[in-house]
Amino acid sequence: HAELKQSSEPYSPDPSILARLGRDFSDGGLSAVRGRGCHECFETGFRGRVGLFEVLVPDFHLRRLIGRGATVLEIDALARKQRVRTLLEDARDKVHAGLTTPEEVYRVLGAQELVPPEDSRP
Repeated sequence: HAELKQSSEPYSPDPSILARLGRDFSDGGLSAVRGRGCHECFETGFRGRVGLFEVLVPDFHLRRLIGRGATVLEIDALARKQRVRTLLEDARDKVHAGLTTPEEVYRVLGAQELVPPEDSRP
């Protein structure tokens, strides 16, 4: 969902959600806003939708990997080497831009890092 700019306010996202979303979200410096709700958004704070995107263009090297039956890990390693912008990076930038919230990203993408339960941390 897209945040409604007219009725948004800055807030501090839940640290446990940020930790589950990984280093891109939990390393500090994340500015986030959320909708307060108004008549335009039926008091939800959201209006419309915003997409999260990751585009992997198959170049010669990628086609070659796929052709030889490469694993997902090998393809991911090549994508990272080629600096492909990830879905999570796109999500982080949209949170920074005030288009969505970390909670909404977590709802859609789920946990990106395993975080032990609170009572098992040292």
